[in-house]
Amino acid sequence: MFLSGQRSSWWDFLTPKDWRHVSAFGWGNDRWVVYDVADIRSRVSVMNDDQFDQWFAHQMQRTTAMVRFSTQSGGDIRARFGLWCVTAVKHLVGSNSSALRPKALFRDLVAQGAEVTFYHGRQSESS
Repeated sequence: MFLSGQRSSWWDFLTPKDWRHVSAFGWGNDRWVVYDVADIRSRVSVMNDDQFDQWFAHQMQRTTAMVRFSTQSGGDIRARFGLWCVTAVKHLVGSNSSALRPKALFRDLVAQGAEVTFYHGRQSESS
């Protein structure tokens, strides 16, 4: 999930307003799991359907794009430099992307076969 946001820190000048942050979520064992690395701390949240629906509705107010991407297994993953949202999500899904900013990660994941399920207000028909 790629999110927009207002500038709140000096590093926000490095990203376009519509591409400020990226987080990941998935379904497993009858629960939703949300992975969100922010500037203050990392969060891993496990939610039931109702909790997830509330979180998701709130996030959709500032969502720029979403992709469906299966995690990669095997192969060489580049060393992770730093820990911020982009490097954390790359590491989580096993992408060997060299992206440092959310918009570049979006492009790389799509090039690696991710399915775009939402983009600037448009949902794909398979969602």
